[in-house]
Amino acid sequence: MAKVGTRFLVRRIAVVALTLLAVACSGSGAASPAPRTPSAGNSAVPRPSGPQIYWANWSGGRGTTIGRANLDGSGAVQNFITTEAGLCDIAIDQSHIYWASDRRGLIGRANLDGSSPKQVITDPNTPCSVAVIGTYIYIGNQKPGGIGRAKSDGTAVDETFIVVSGSVHDVTADDRYIYWANWDAKSIGRANLDGTGVNQAFIPTASNPDGLTVDGSYVYWTNLPVGSVGRAKLDGTGVNQTFIAGLKGPTGVEVDSTHIYWGTVGSLDNFDGAAIGRANLDGTGVNQSFIAGADNPTGLALQEP
Repeated sequence: MAKVGTRFLVRRIAVVALTLLAVACSGSGAASPAPRTPSAGNSAVPRPSGPQIYWANWSGGRGTTIGRANLDGSGAVQNFITTEAGLCDIAIDQSHIYWASDRRGLIGRANLDGSSPKQVITDPNTPCSVAVIGTYIYIGNQKPGGIGRAKSDGTAVDETFIVVSGSVHDVTADDRYIYWANWDAKSIGRANLDGTGVNQAFIPTASNPDGLTVDGSYVYWTNLPVGSVGRAKLDGTGVNQTFIAGLKGPTGVEVDSTHIYWGTVGSLDNFDGAAIGRANLDGTGVNQSFIAGADNPTGLALQEP
């Protein structure tokens, strides 16, 4: 009986923690802090020595800073850009970095060197993920769930580009499809880039999916509550829910030609995640503390070597 009670208590703690995570990501709960004006890139940051990895310091829903480091993990700076409260995801293109703030209901943008930060889109639907493909920004919304789309300069906003029954925790795209992580439905959705051919349950996930990315061969996602990275072929077959297992609250995920990277919120009872993890692209060589010193890093973005 004591063991049963202990398991029940642990399960209740995990449920409460997941609820807090969903509330924090949705921007509900405690009152939002006072508005903050985004600040230009930290002038003390050393010039990059090559391609960079960027991350959003989610900080339990209170985060405001974007971090940056070289792809080998060196030169890490946790406050490269200071944004609005509620920072929860980032994306980059050839010239800009973008971020989603659920508490402020906006998408921001700055030059890749951190200069000229500004708000480019106002979004009332609790945006908590962003992707940039070609000339479009795709926005993952949580309340109500859905995918928004706009031109990369913030014009021609369509908040109901794709309607999703559930909270979208991440969005990504390749040259043919747009994909999203549906936290409530425990699935990866997919549609054509023009918003047609919607499949709300393209890939079932092992638990609530938080991060999502694609490369030329696979779709990758994080099963946050069970601590794993899942992988499937681009056609949705060959699903492996524990491609990388034993992780501590994996959130955002990205890949390049040699490695897979993920952020962490740590244990779900106190959100103590403070690192970016990395592994080889085949899932070996797991390093859960590849870049230390972050604060619940969630959304990631990479420059290719």
